[in-house]
Amino acid sequence: MVRRFSMAAAVAALAACTQPEIIIPGERLPIRPDDDGSLLASATAPAPPEALVIGLPAPQRLPAWPLRVGNATNDPDHATLSAAPQRVWTANIGAGDARRVRITADPVSDGQAIFTLDARSRVVATT
Repeated sequence: MVRRFSMAAAVAALAACTQPEIIIPGERLPIRPDDDGSLLASATAPAPPEALVIGLPAPQRLPAWPLRVGNATNDPDHATLSAAPQRVWTANIGAGDARRVRITADPVSDGQAIFTLDARSRVVATT
């Protein structure tokens, strides 16, 4: 008897927690194709996107980036990049990411050297 009462009380408590489903008005469109591979007749295919014309300022070379995202305004306008980027040099900057240590800072530059902070908090200046 106690078990049945407990079950009924649990069901009643769960039923009291439910909220009515909110149905938003508007047209419903299918998200999956019909069995024959076409969309349902009520849905129409969206129009292809139109080409957008954008204007960019002239590319500029950033000889120094004292902050992690570029220059003092934190918004480099249009940084230049080679048409065919390739690695031209490499340097060992110290300890890399490991299980207990991580590299937590991006490289910065004053125009003369590139400063990096390795995973063991050691600063390296590469010229």
